[in-house]
Amino acid sequence: HRLIRRQRQMCIRDSYRDSESNAVLTPASDPGNPSGYDRNTPAFTLNNPDVKGYHFTSWGGTGLQERLPSVTIQQGSSGNRRYTAYFNPMEYEILYDLSGGSWGNNASHPDSAKYNRSFTVSHPVMEGCDFAGWEITRMCDDCDHKAGNSIITGTGVSGVKETSFMNLRCNSAEKVLFTAKWSHAVYDLSLIHISEPTRPRLI
Repeated sequence: HRLIRRQRQMCIRDSYRDSESNAVLTPASDPGNPSGYDRNTPAFTLNNPDVKGYHFTSWGGTGLQERLPSVTIQQGSSGNRRYTAYFNPMEYEILYDLSGGSWGNNASHPDSAKYNRSFTVSHPVMEGCDFAGWEITRMCDDCDHKAGNSIITGTGVSGVKETSFMNLRCNSAEKVLFTAKWSHAVYDLSLIHISEPTRPRLI
């Protein structure tokens, strides 16, 4: 009788994390990495996954002394393995057109922002005018944008008076543009009528 020795199947687990915040991420699609292997499995390299708004940086995990841009499991390897793919958020630039206005003291107006990170934009000021809101254009159309507690879709929006924003773009293909809109200030005018006293007539 021939003794047939069955190879033990080892498991491979992978996960995806933001390298700055360590938040768990979800890949845009299954990268197709195997979930198991045995000693006879030919050498294979893990596929780097794609995550919207992020770019892949490295792998960390079983047998790695440091994070590496790629991981290859050689034939003859053994043991269960766990790997984590790390990503950095993409950064996009921001432009401002104040339409004649200016920034006040200590105003916040960053010239760039990262995906999945909130940022603050102060309201500009203009003498004799009231700020009517931002017109925001050049946003990407494949992710939801956040202004305050509101969700915005599409590539442009107007009349925005919120000061907190997030995810206006998920890539750096274009620069987001904030354009200030103004309305003329309206002032109350009170008229006071003063009657002169009647002078006596001399006869």
